[in-house]
Amino acid sequence: MSWDYVNGIIVNTDSFQDHSITFGDGTLDTQGRFAGKNTWRDWHLIPTTRPVVAQAGISTSFVDIPGRRNGSIDMTDSLTGHVIYGARSGSFQFIVDNDHEYWETIRSKIVSYLHGKRMKMCLEDEPYYYYEGRFSLSEMRSEASYSTITIGYALEPYKKTNSNFHLLSGSTRNRNIYLDYPISLSGGEKIKVRILSWNQPVSNRTSIAVHALGTPDNVKLGTISINTVPSEEVEFTVPVPQDITYIGIRVHCRNAATIAEGQPDATATALLGFVG
Repeated sequence: MSWDYVNGIIVNTDSFQDHSITFGDGTLDTQGRFAGKNTWRDWHLIPTTRPVVAQAGISTSFVDIPGRRNGSIDMTDSLTGHVIYGARSGSFQFIVDNDHEYWETIRSKIVSYLHGKRMKMCLEDEPYYYYEGRFSLSEMRSEASYSTITIGYALEPYKKTNSNFHLLSGSTRNRNIYLDYPISLSGGEKIKVRILSWNQPVSNRTSIAVHALGTPDNVKLGTISINTVPSEEVEFTVPVPQDITYIGIRVHCRNAATIAEGQPDATATALLGFVG
């Protein structure tokens, strides 16, 4: 755990990092994190509530017809065949850690970096996705015991997967789910795997392994044992050796048992990323 003084009180700061937000251009740093200015690492801002992006607005169209008894006719998706979504608009409120830096100094830094600018935003709770739009410093308050800063946003309706990560999915009726991704890699890189879901009728799983395809015996780069159904997403990173050549990467989810007759298929979804 990480401990620090925040407004005169010693607290565990891990949760501040876990629920922080990074604003940047969408590139990744050497640890595979979204690069840019982070609300905790750079500005020591503490969210007053867990950051959640507002839902996109829906563009609806209803037509009133005189004499019609059953209300208006819904024409929302009659022209496009699907619903048109509008911007995601909202804000995040933060408490300023006055023990780190004076709040007026932090305010000036935030205004200079993002106020009125269009950029990308990544929530630490959703590290492999980003939102894009325009941001502003919408409100500042200085109270007797603490100060707050509010960052407003107007975002495009759809969140996007970072281009350095690739979504894989598969299903099976036997013990093995293979998630394959074709790619040429050079030694020295690292492969980051995040298992988003692994649904299987039996109670236990056994392991997740990462293999290099195209090598003799599809050499195993790393593995992690899963003895029970994980309550959270599983993530691990494996190095790429210098002396092998790839044609692809395989994520192998090995199940504890074959699926019984009448039960649904086992399914798995993973994000595969590459970090220099």
